[in-house]
Amino acid sequence: MPDKPNKIDTGNILIEEGTLLPEALRIERESCVPGWTVVRGLDGYALDREVRKAGWTFFCLAGEIKATVFGFEKQSMVRRAIERILAKAKPEKFNSLEITGVVSLGSEHFPILRCVTVSARSRHIQGNAILSSADDVRKRNADAKIRHIRQETYRPRGEKLRSEEATSDEAAERVAIPVA
Repeated sequence: MPDKPNKIDTGNILIEEGTLLPEALRIERESCVPGWTVVRGLDGYALDREVRKAGWTFFCLAGEIKATVFGFEKQSMVRRAIERILAKAKPEKFNSLEITGVVSLGSEHFPILRCVTVSARSRHIQGNAILSSADDVRKRNADAKIRHIRQETYRPRGEKLRSEEATSDEAAERVAIPVA
C-alpha cells in the first residue's frame, strides 16, 4: 500500500472526521474528501489488529460499492469517485471505508481522457462487539459525555456543588441539588 502523501489507492482506509477512537490507537491521518480522513501507514488488516489491541472492534460490513468517473487527473478522479460512493452508501450506518480497488483505463481514441472505477466496502469502528450504526454510537457517546459532566459536577447530598466552568449548553442542563 503506498504511503505517498495525498495519494489514495487500493488498501487505504478512510475514517469519518469526528469518529470516536480508542485513546491507545495512534494513527496518522490526513484530510482526503470533505468530512473524511485517510489513514497513513496501515491497511485494513493492520488497522484491525491495532483496533483490537485497544479492545475495540473494527467491523467489515457486507457488500461492495463502486463508482466510475471520467476525467484527466487520476487522484482527483479517485476523490470524486469516493465522494459518489459515500453519497450512495448512507454514512450514518458506518464510520470507515476501505478502498478495495482502483482501476484506471485510458482510451485509444481519446488518450488524454481516462476512466477510473473505485470499489470500496463499509467498515465500522466501535468500542463493543455488538454492531451499532454510526448514529447510535454518536448518540451513546453524547449521552455518556453528559453523564460524565453530571458526575463531575455534582457531589452526593450534603456536599457542596463543585465549582466548575461550563459551557452555556452544559449549564442549561444542570439542575441544582439542595445542600442539607
